[in-house]
Amino acid sequence: MISLRSRPAVSRWWLLATLLATGLIPLGLLSYFAVDLGGRAVDRRVKENLTTSASISALYFREELRGLAEVDTSFATRPSLVEALAGGDKSRYDRSFIRGTLEQLSRVRPGIGTAFLADSKGRLVDIVPATPSIVGKSFAFRDWYRGVTRTGRAYVSQAYESQAVGHPLVVAVAAPIREPSGRRIGIIVAAYRLDTIQAFAAAFARAQGVSLTITDQRGGLVADARRRAKPLSPRRADPRVAAALGGRSGIAESGRGGDSVLSAYAPVPGIGWTVIAEIPSSRAFAAVHDLRRTVTLIAALLAVLLCGGIALLSRVLRLRQVAESRTQTVLDATVDGIQLTDLAGRPVLSNATYDRLIGGIRGVPEEPRSPEGVEVTASLLTRPDQFRAYAALIANDPEYEGIHEFELAESGRSFKVFTAPARDARRKLLGRITTLREVTSEREAERMKTELLATVSHELRTPLASILGFAELLVHRELDAETRGGYLETIYREAGRLTSLINDFLDLQRIEEGRFTLALEPFDLTEALEEQVQTFAGQSNAHEIRLAAPGESFEVVGERDRVAQVIANLLSNAIKYSPSGGPVQVSTERQNGSVRVTVSDSGLGIPAVQQPRLFTKFFRVDSSDTREIGGTGLGLALCREIVEAHGGRIGFDSVEGEGSTFWFELPAAGAPIDPTAGNGSRGRVLVVEDDRAAASLFVAQLSEDGLAVIVAETGEEGLALAQADPPDLVCLDITLAGELDGWEVLTRLK
Repeated sequence: MISLRSRPAVSRWWLLATLLATGLIPLGLLSYFAVDLGGRAVDRRVKENLTTSASISALYFREELRGLAEVDTSFATRPSLVEALAGGDKSRYDRSFIRGTLEQLSRVRPGIGTAFLADSKGRLVDIVPATPSIVGKSFAFRDWYRGVTRTGRAYVSQAYESQAVGHPLVVAVAAPIREPSGRRIGIIVAAYRLDTIQAFAAAFARAQGVSLTITDQRGGLVADARRRAKPLSPRRADPRVAAALGGRSGIAESGRGGDSVLSAYAPVPGIGWTVIAEIPSSRAFAAVHDLRRTVTLIAALLAVLLCGGIALLSRVLRLRQVAESRTQTVLDATVDGIQLTDLAGRPVLSNATYDRLIGGIRGVPEEPRSPEGVEVTASLLTRPDQFRAYAALIANDPEYEGIHEFELAESGRSFKVFTAPARDARRKLLGRITTLREVTSEREAERMKTELLATVSHELRTPLASILGFAELLVHRELDAETRGGYLETIYREAGRLTSLINDFLDLQRIEEGRFTLALEPFDLTEALEEQVQTFAGQSNAHEIRLAAPGESFEVVGERDRVAQVIANLLSNAIKYSPSGGPVQVSTERQNGSVRVTVSDSGLGIPAVQQPRLFTKFFRVDSSDTREIGGTGLGLALCREIVEAHGGRIGFDSVEGEGSTFWFELPAAGAPIDPTAGNGSRGRVLVVEDDRAAASLFVAQLSEDGLAVIVAETGEEGLALAQADPPDLVCLDITLAGELDGWEVLTRLK
């Protein structure tokens, strides 16, 4: 039987139970799932960021060290360096050239601390910076020597303490030097300083909010962003290092409680190094702790459940946005374009560099991997089939990884593309990551390097061969005085030619480095012209060189020796490209505050299509008549730099088959020419200006100087006035109303 008194009590307990069940239990479940789901989300994001940090760092070091290996290999394959090693005979080494090559290698990248060259047995031949105490020592025990010997190609060594000046910690990038037969005659090495790698690791770690640790092939410490251990200390016992050395990458957690550390490890492909990115769990999961406290407060205050949920959602979204913003900031800071696509080939994200590079290519489709997009993109390239094959590889093999290079047909720009599958922390395939780098300047540099090597090998070898040949005859043969004198004269002449070539190279180098200076002072240009004409007239009996001077001295402002160098270059070209007996005419005249020097010949002339490139370094006119004529292609480029450094200008007129006229102008010394001289009356100035206010200003200013001013408002009117009664001076506006603008009027007045 149920007591009536007990019913209210039973109802109260049921009410309490119901309230507990409908209030506390859902709140508890909400708290549990909110904390759990939030923790998982943050955990996943942290691991993705760590994996990305480790992967990007690994890719950076791979490309950096591979790039350094390519540079080292390019030096090792230089024919001039092979020739300097004289087949491995150290008594015949060209040590001066070897030292110059090492100095050049040491300046290629800021991180190169030392550059050195060893013979085939590992004995040190030379080193930069100079360390005489170790030259001649054998370093066959070094890993770089064993690596090159074992692989036969460029090799990145383990990190070690160098015996060079200062004993820096370095990693050596070594490349074999081989004769054309394939025999190894030496090894050239660029030692990359560990403090450079340390600086990158510290900067990257700060940007990512992580700590980076980098080891070499044997597990020796190369860099530690937090500097917790001494460089080169062994780390192979670390399971993460051991796993990465085995070619594996992944996520690991070490320690317990608040002292635990979350880390991602990855190998550096092709190099054997390892990268570990780590972050303390207390910092990585700080958001989870905040979330737990928030949910606890919500459980205590059921009335603010909704507000707490909104705050929680806002908190999670903000954390995610911050994490994504950091990732995007790092991506945008890279020099390479980066794009991530999903499994269907649709773009997921890209950095600013990628958007800029792709945006600068006209006609690129939005989805270049679609069948239509592949054809459109291929049509923009110089080798369409190459891109079609690349697209087919990606479409047919999700695991494909490779590097390709493409060139745009319209602009000639070159791009290097690296593509690889993108995976998450559990190695699940997410899509494909593609990096894009413009290498147009590198290809242009390679072309310039090839032209320079070809020029040097041809132009410098010829006088050197003559000097060595005649010197050998003088040493090994008994010669009469006349023959000996002739040989010595030839050696002297070829040495002078060699000196001139080298000076041209050095002058252009100083100009490009901004170290080219002039001592400007007034000097007699006519005297300099007479000296050069006499010199070349004595050297070339097959040509008649005439100097047509108006019987007065022309004083200009400049450096006399440099101006003489320009005159000599123009005379030399006129003689070389003129037929035997052809006249060469040199003349001077005043040109409105300047002095113009003209050198004319009746030689081969220059094809019109090649004229725009005439003042380009290493450019030589290419025709059936000029291919056998020697030259470096530097003379006219150097002339232009010298003349422009004087504040002058240089140009030419040429007709193929009829001859060429080269001229240059330099500022004249002293006061400008009086426009009233010779006619006994006031100077007449024609002002061609369609702006009446500007014309009135010219009239007021010129009239105060005692000049008679005539104004024309159109080009047609100005041209008619000038032709009817030529003025002493014309002030000409470029943008004029009417059919004739200023340029056309100027052309007709000339």
